[in-house]
Amino acid sequence: MKTLISIFIVGISFLCYSQDPINKTNLVELDDVTIFTINANYLASVQDQYTPSEVALLQDKVAHYNISKSKEFDSNLKGETFEVIFKNSKGSINAFYNSSGKIGSAYERFNNIMLPRVVQEQLTEFNRDWSVVGNLYACRYDGEDLINRSYKILLEKGDDKKKIVIHVPN
Repeated sequence: MKTLISIFIVGISFLCYSQDPINKTNLVELDDVTIFTINANYLASVQDQYTPSEVALLQDKVAHYNISKSKEFDSNLKGETFEVIFKNSKGSINAFYNSSGKIGSAYERFNNIMLPRVVQEQLTEFNRDWSVVGNLYACRYDGEDLINRSYKILLEKGDDKKKIVIHVPN
């Protein structure tokens, strides 16, 4: 019993010594940081709460891309547009930047992405017993305007197949 009590006391004493009463954390204050993107209008036009995550991630990269850091960029070419192609495993965005880094237009195509819940609900409501075989999400942006966003969906029911196009309102 004495051995058990002495082991307990030694264990407690180790815990007491392991705590350091002196706070060695240095506090560093940072200046306020403002993050600004020249292509905020692009993001506001092409994204909404229903934009698929795979698409939104690539759109964010497009909007925050600094064209002046590209090796093909030449600041002497005023008035020229520079095409940059962004890709991920689901699709691509072809973005056209002007010499100041602003997106003039963009074309987006993504295959077999997770459809937003509202699109899934619309499909099941009007196409019972049909299954989704594939889909294509396409978006076209031109200057300050979103031209169109649409889902082209291939449905299958036994040997029958049909294509449905759903246009997303601006």
